[in-house]
Amino acid sequence: MASNKGMASSKARTKKSSSKTTKKSSKKNRNSAAKQLRKKRIKTGVKLVIAGTLLVCLFVILKYGSVVMRYKDYAKELVADRDSFKSSLTTLVYDSEGEQIFNLCAEKDSYYLESDEIPYLVKRTFVISEDRKFYEHKGVDFKAITRAFVALVKKNGEVTQGGRTITQQLARNIFLSHEVSVERKVKEMFIATELENTYTKDEILEFYINNIYFGNGFYGIEAASMGYFNKTVTELTNSEMLFLCAIPNNPTKYDPIENMEHTINRRN
Repeated sequence: MASNKGMASSKARTKKSSSKTTKKSSKKNRNSAAKQLRKKRIKTGVKLVIAGTLLVCLFVILKYGSVVMRYKDYAKELVADRDSFKSSLTTLVYDSEGEQIFNLCAEKDSYYLESDEIPYLVKRTFVISEDRKFYEHKGVDFKAITRAFVALVKKNGEVTQGGRTITQQLARNIFLSHEVSVERKVKEMFIATELENTYTKDEILEFYINNIYFGNGFYGIEAASMGYFNKTVTELTNSEMLFLCAIPNNPTKYDPIENMEHTINRRN
């Protein structure tokens, strides 16, 4: 009898152990299937990006083929004038003693700084936050566009990454509108490419930092520094520089006047 009870107990333990093993195996298989499904979705997303890009190129060739070359010539003429990046500057008025009386704001409240007048921290921060491959690409970063789409798929439609380079942002801000259309996108890419062919990376970064919007009517790092801190950018602390650099990514969301907490959180 004791022997039979022992055998029964052993069988029960074996059955229970087998059941646990089966459950673990089933859970592992479900996790594996979920991972495979996620990978499949990402691969599908990448394929869609490639297919979409090819379709856009085909569409552009068919519809705009006759004007594409004109876009290229137009872009060359457009970027050739350096003064395009210094227009609408703020004029400072001084008295006979050299004291500033007031300033006359043009269309935009903006002060222009040469590259060597812009703190290294400001330059580095914008490259890291806006375009990590800035010194590697030729104006348009197709890998970044693909990554942005993959991130969009992973986050179920939430925009967490941008695909536009600093050079493309500059092209749009100076020469184009913010209209969403294939034609504007094509022009933006041509202009960005010509900017890269015409100017050095340091010059492009200089143009960008002097023209980017910091909210509340301030264009460029110097205007933002004077407007928010009443100091030149070279007088700012590192924390204050980083604070300003947090704004352009979304001037409404990171508006220091309306959303100070958001600005501080992004800075940190």
